Amino acid sequence: MTVAIQGGAAPTRDHAGAEGARRAGTPQTFLAWVPRGLPDRFDDEVRALSETGPVATVAEDHAWLARSWSVSGAVVDRTRAPYRLPIDTIAVDFEGFSIFLSREDRRLAGPVTTGQGVLSATSAALRGLGPGAVLRFAGGRTVQIAAVLPDEAIGGAELMVSRTTGRTIGVRSDRYLLLRPAEGQAMRSGTVRELLRPLLPSELGAFARVQVRTSSETPLLRPGDAVLSTAQTKSVFGEFAARPEPGRPGYLDLDPDWVDEYLVTTRVPLLGTITCHRSVIDALLGAMRELRTRDLGSTIETYDGCFAPRFINRDPSAMLSHHSWGIAVDLNIAGNYYGQPPDQDPRLVAVMERWGFAWGGRYIVADGNHFEYHREPQTDAPAAPEVAAAEPPPYFLAWTPGGLPDGFRERVGTLHGLRDTVVFAGDTVWLTRSLDARGDVVDDPRPPYEVPVDAFAVSPMEVAQFLPKSVRGPVMRAFERGQAVLGERSAEIRGLGVGGTLELGARSLRVGAVAPDDLIGWAELLVSRETGRRLGIVHDRHLWAFPTGDEDRAGFTRTMRRLVPAPEPLRVEVPGASPYMRVANGVNPPIVLKQAFGEFAAARDPANPAFFRLAPAWVEANLVTRNVPLLGTLTCHREFMADLMRAMNEVRRRGLASAIHSTAGCFNARTVARSPTNPPSFHAYGAAVDINAPENAFGAEPTMDPRIVAIFEDLGFNWGGHFLIPDGMHFEYGGGPLSQERR
Repeated sequence: MTVAIQGGAAPTRDHAGAEGARRAGTPQTFLAWVPRGLPDRFDDEVRALSETGPVATVAEDHAWLARSWSVSGAVVDRTRAPYRLPIDTIAVDFEGFSIFLSREDRRLAGPVTTGQGVLSATSAALRGLGPGAVLRFAGGRTVQIAAVLPDEAIGGAELMVSRTTGRTIGVRSDRYLLLRPAEGQAMRSGTVRELLRPLLPSELGAFARVQVRTSSETPLLRPGDAVLSTAQTKSVFGEFAARPEPGRPGYLDLDPDWVDEYLVTTRVPLLGTITCHRSVIDALLGAMRELRTRDLGSTIETYDGCFAPRFINRDPSAMLSHHSWGIAVDLNIAGNYYGQPPDQDPRLVAVMERWGFAWGGRYIVADGNHFEYHREPQTDAPAAPEVAAAEPPPYFLAWTPGGLPDGFRERVGTLHGLRDTVVFAGDTVWLTRSLDARGDVVDDPRPPYEVPVDAFAVSPMEVAQFLPKSVRGPVMRAFERGQAVLGERSAEIRGLGVGGTLELGARSLRVGAVAPDDLIGWAELLVSRETGRRLGIVHDRHLWAFPTGDEDRAGFTRTMRRLVPAPEPLRVEVPGASPYMRVANGVNPPIVLKQAFGEFAAARDPANPAFFRLAPAWVEANLVTRNVPLLGTLTCHREFMADLMRAMNEVRRRGLASAIHSTAGCFNARTVARSPTNPPSFHAYGAAVDINAPENAFGAEPTMDPRIVAIFEDLGFNWGGHFLIPDGMHFEYGGGPLSQERR
């Protein structure tokens, strides 16, 4: 079963001439949504802002479909009373909404009048319907289909109608806005978010939050953009007919035929007897078996349900919960209630995410007990050695390209508004041999080859405040003894644990502890500052900070700008905003690359240590040379090559070959930005390609055709045009836990 990742590669359908991406020169479109719907008059207040230009208000609800007919009059959908098909429907003012459509989509839609509607491509394929088809809803109201548009054109909804038509079929709840900056205004998502936040009524309490996204950050501009849309869910897990359950507001009664076909009741280790969609049982079994194998069964205290046909939060005015399909499970609900700071063991979260379940603790309003299936498992990596339980602390992150300014660490401690800070130094160290706790050789690259290892160094006194008590003791003892702390993924790859030895040239380093990756900044190796100086880990890369008060991104940015004046590039992140709270948090760190593509040994070039020669065995096992459509002969990693071929074939299929002018290559054994202190580049793994380099130089404003960008991003690539310093030519591997979270 193939499941598209919402927030990553959304399913698309081709339409002749359809433009799924923003045309060059068209102002950026922003999505803005608020949990539980837009407050009264919120859209009017947004329109009144001098910084905003066009604004479209979008209502969204489920309309209940009773029957449909094709253009020829043949019956297609025929539900059995009292059951009806819930259709995710948006209602808009077409005149205002059309501004946000591409020219081609406006042409395809034409003048949509009252009583007409537009289907999304996924909905049309699911129904087997097209223009001229007729839908009849509960109550007898009918809608004739005027056009079919790409999913992204109508925010991933199944059906779009006018506001007038929407009211007749029950679509009345204003859920989100689309907006563009006023002429002459240049804004980013964070800027818009800070602009809109003061407009939220204080009585919203924990729900006084606004999420802002662009099409570069999420494939479908829709509320709840972190999870699969209804259309995507139906296309993978099937469509059911249902009715609101009599006497139980917020719950549904599903057609028994669908229940019998798709749901199963079975026993699962650690959970007991469960009822879920048959398609997610294998993933749940895999996750629970891994937890038990790693002796992590105690991380699950309670199983709190899977199949539960209802609306989100049991609110009849909300959209359907994914529990209705039996594709979400709730675990450890006590201490992880909706809207509260999550208290899940991060090892449980890591295992569930590896097996394809998105964690609700990352949602705009945290739902820490909730795990819902949204992609196929990524389970090739071996199980990690046992590590201490830990809850990641809610720290802020700041970093600058090329390293923090001289004196930053000394001065940051003098700033008002910051309670605790720790600055991480980071450099690449080179492993010449490793031995396990028994003294048996594990890594033994043949000279002159060595293994590059991503290493950080910190002050023990500074970092202690950021470590949970259960982890702090072993880590501090390792630092006191001059020993290393390995990340759990590094321990997996190395096959090492406590008591192992790393030989780094003439220096040896014992492993004193193994810790969760996020607690050591996703490094492979963490040491004290004193040990780091002996190993050459001296360049300050990023900051973690606990503010003294209720700080937000804007306030923290202002504080950091006192040490990093504009226009110097600066990235800040608030707690939970990024899976990788470390320097260059917008891309997968070296340890994830190694898990995806294998670890190599390399021989550094003495004349230019930013370049190196890879061990022939790795090259022969992993690199392939192919004639790539539109790009010519390239050498890439065999796994990356498969994705690149798909991307370029799609470019050619869509008639965009003329947008590809040149390539600057794929495999290139060098460091990031050709700096001797940086880790190996994605190019060193053959996991990145540079396209149209002359007009998309590093640091310049990208000119890459947005349709090309959309194709690559739909296939899971990260585009360098989104980087803090733009690298518009660059497309790299985008898999791993990053999964299209904020880049």
